Amino acid sequence: MRAMVLYQFSSPLQMADLPDPQAGPDEVVVKVRACAPDMLDVKTRAGQSNVTLPRVLGHEIAGEIVEAGATVKNDRIGDRVAVYDYLNCGACEFCWNGRETLCRNNRGIVGLAIDGGFADYLKVPGRNVLPIPPDVSDEAATTLVSPVSTSLHALRERARVTPGDYLLIVGAAGGVGIHMVQMAQLFGARVVGADVSDEKNEKVKKYGAEAVVNTTERPFDPSFDEAVMDSTGGMGVKAAIDLYGSSESLAACYRCLDTGGTLVRIGSRVGDRLEINPEALTMKEVILTGCRYNTKEEFHKSLELVRAGKIEPVVSFSFPLSEVNEVLDQIEQNKVFGRGACIL
Repeated sequence: MRAMVLYQFSSPLQMADLPDPQAGPDEVVVKVRACAPDMLDVKTRAGQSNVTLPRVLGHEIAGEIVEAGATVKNDRIGDRVAVYDYLNCGACEFCWNGRETLCRNNRGIVGLAIDGGFADYLKVPGRNVLPIPPDVSDEAATTLVSPVSTSLHALRERARVTPGDYLLIVGAAGGVGIHMVQMAQLFGARVVGADVSDEKNEKVKKYGAEAVVNTTERPFDPSFDEAVMDSTGGMGVKAAIDLYGSSESLAACYRCLDTGGTLVRIGSRVGDRLEINPEALTMKEVILTGCRYNTKEEFHKSLELVRAGKIEPVVSFSFPLSEVNEVLDQIEQNKVFGRGACIL
């Protein structure tokens, strides 16, 4: 099979001819139809993820089951599926209680711990595939794996936004961000979106943001704070979700919180830290928390929202397997709006 393989950090992925995977007793082999790259793939290529080489990257995957192991019960050859990223045990208290992202025995992520979706085929445990109905395309299904369902998890479980709340989203035009802008409308939130250009921010407004901030013109300094405060009538935001995750962006989000506000960290940069004035933890009772992916229940709920037309999967372009490196470069340079999908 064809595969784009990372053999050396800080180097391009290379096209290789690898043996087709064979399913073990509890595994399925999936013919990959679409795989969406994101910032995790960029970080992994740069050597900023916990991964052994060589490795086939790619973790937002949709495809079709072509082989199922003897003990796989619910999945059949020919089923269209999306791949759930986290290699969970299915047996600890977190898995049993529907909080799979906190699994005590998590073996890692597809595309890091095992080979991922930038290949004609991949194999995963049978518990890691989720059905896709006929009316949802492969490209749209790649957004359900993380961007849409992570947005639901972040807003419902971590930020806990309520109608009328001001919500700051840093990285609002990215793959997760533009779906979070849409999801926030369903919660009744008033979105202040922040991204790197006026062109991107105009699209953020199209998808429902009430106000936008250009982070190139107003980097994460007092001018950024002023723009956010002006957008909220001087009150600040009830929740800030940082999809960029630098020391500067996290600190700016923290400064922009209203009393009782919540800062949710999703994006990350290696080595970055959040330095805060701890007095606000007491006097303003602000909350600092994180968001780790999403649950299978949230995948299914997100699927319902997409099928009902309440969330639009934003896949702005598609490309062949041979162009993965070029698209990773574009993501690294903040040139991609929404998601792109590699079509196999």
